[in-house]
Amino acid sequence: MGRWQGLYGLISDALVSARVVTADGRLIEVSESSYPELFWGIRGAGANLGVVTSATYKLHKTRSEAAGGDGGKVVNMDFIFPAESAPAYFRALETYRNAVPPRLAGIGLVIYNQTANAVSPHPTSCLPLHLLAGAAH
Repeated sequence: MGRWQGLYGLISDALVSARVVTADGRLIEVSESSYPELFWGIRGAGANLGVVTSATYKLHKTRSEAAGGDGGKVVNMDFIFPAESAPAYFRALETYRNAVPPRLAGIGLVIYNQTANAVSPHPTSCLPLHLLAGAAH
């Protein structure tokens, strides 16, 4: 997931190739044309498929401001909610299901306290809204 997912999809969608160390110690290059099933797997279909030592991703150009784009400018806002607000938080997110513009990415994070074996009672839910410059107009 990332700030540009509304425009370009998930980060895993931009993966072009990866160097992977397999369980038998071989270093291989995987892509759509080389080890395609393993490539599919490391893009999110499974876990424990090998150790990725490097990855190559497709890049996307941002439009210049002169061309009506944002020139790569990003505004990042973090909203932090206490754990007891989680039900209301998720209900509020649900209301935006089909209304979020592609230039707006909301990413939720809940912090788990392993020592207490519970969601921390302190502010635990963070919603970074990544707004590209000009998207809020």
